[in-house]
Amino acid sequence: MGGLRLSIIISTMFLFCFFDNTEAKQGHDFNGAEKDLIIYIFLAPDCPISLKYINTLREMDSIFHKEVAFIGLFPKTYSTNQMEEFRKEYNINFDILIDDNNNFINKFNISVTPEVLLIKNDKVLYQGAINNWFYALGKNRAKPTEHYLIDAISLTLANEKVEVAKTEAIGCIISK
Repeated sequence: MGGLRLSIIISTMFLFCFFDNTEAKQGHDFNGAEKDLIIYIFLAPDCPISLKYINTLREMDSIFHKEVAFIGLFPKTYSTNQMEEFRKEYNINFDILIDDNNNFINKFNISVTPEVLLIKNDKVLYQGAINNWFYALGKNRAKPTEHYLIDAISLTLANEKVEVAKTEAIGCIISK
């Protein structure tokens, strides 16, 4: 139990080190604070590809919410009002924060939305696309054939090594 408690403390400290966010300053209780497996989802409310993935992300959150914390991140160019409107409009249950100084975006070299990070015990296990639905800007398959994030989550939950640790995310460029 001590290891799990330490993991929770480290993961929470990891969040607070990167975000100078109003919610964090007010001691917001993150839904994922007690979980050691965290997915950070870089989103933008005006990115059509981000918007197309909302249903997929909501479904994944509903399937894995007991084991995995889903945390959405907006780049610093967006306001708290935009973030809250986005959460309400798209009925998002997971936390969304603003990376006020783009610290997280810069540290992990995130360049587009949507892009995801799967982190366990402060180690990146997977980074990249949610799946291969989009294969180029403006070009998508009818259905994805590769499910990178679901595969990474499933393997991690089974205590197996993530086979595909990095893919190229296709999406809207983040203004830094």
